[in-house]
Amino acid sequence: MMILNKLSELSGILWPQPKLDLPYDARAIANYFINLANGSPLTPMKIGKLVYYAHGWHLAITGRPLIKENIEAWEWGPVVPSVYWAFEQYGLGKIQAKAACNGVAFAIPSQTSKDQTAKEIISKTWDVFGKYTGVQLANMTHDKGSPWGVIHESYHQSMFRSFQEQIIPDDELMMYFISQAKDSNNGNRLQL
Repeated sequence: MMILNKLSELSGILWPQPKLDLPYDARAIANYFINLANGSPLTPMKIGKLVYYAHGWHLAITGRPLIKENIEAWEWGPVVPSVYWAFEQYGLGKIQAKAACNGVAFAIPSQTSKDQTAKEIISKTWDVFGKYTGVQLANMTHDKGSPWGVIHESYHQSMFRSFQEQIIPDDELMMYFISQAKDSNNGNRLQL
């Protein structure tokens, strides 16, 4: 119930506000999770799914995207492409370094401290989902009715047999995460 109150409270307060520094580069969000992990092992799969969850919850709570790029439905789950490519070199192993360009790590700009809601949502995403492995998080994104699940199911019901990456629209992500907030049996809700 607290999340629904927060949704209604934020819908009137945050949506009309002037745009701050959102949306962010997805790799900056990934690096923020690396900071929050404080040395705990993170795999490429886990960090990709954490960015996915943070983006979905941010959409549901604020009505605004957290990241600049689209999330895509790949054959084995939802993927944030820039995060995937930034960390794919680690395979199934632990990420050893932050995502960077020309030696400079991507970061949430310091002036965005004005948007504490984004940082709160990222931190709460870590608190709720950080305890799971990448495989567990991936399995949760495959739930029936999830944005990826809907695309994957429609692929399997079609006569076309070659799966092609498709964009998961932000409005579908937002509606899904709002429905998750309303589901009282869902233990994986963000409580701000």
